[in-house]
Amino acid sequence: MLFGGAESLKIHGRMVPIRAEVAKMDGLSAHTDRDGLLGWLRAMDGRPRGVLLVHGDEPAPESLGAAIEADLRLEARIPSYRESVDLA
Repeated sequence: MLFGGAESLKIHGRMVPIRAEVAKMDGLSAHTDRDGLLGWLRAMDGRPRGVLLVHGDEPAPESLGAAIEADLRLEARIPSYRESVDLA
């Protein structure tokens, strides 16, 4: 376990040394709810051209995309597997 102080980790059958500091931050979540994400988009200083949804299991990304399009009038889409997207 990384947080427990392991010195190596097995990746693809090989033991790989850990050369990073692993820290725990209480009170933060890697996920937020739909209202939190919509609020974050609303609060942005500039208006994005669109939103790419790249995380979550179906039907969550589709549902969030529909809410973004309806509430914020932004294009929201889920890129295809291995699709390249030009962000410039």
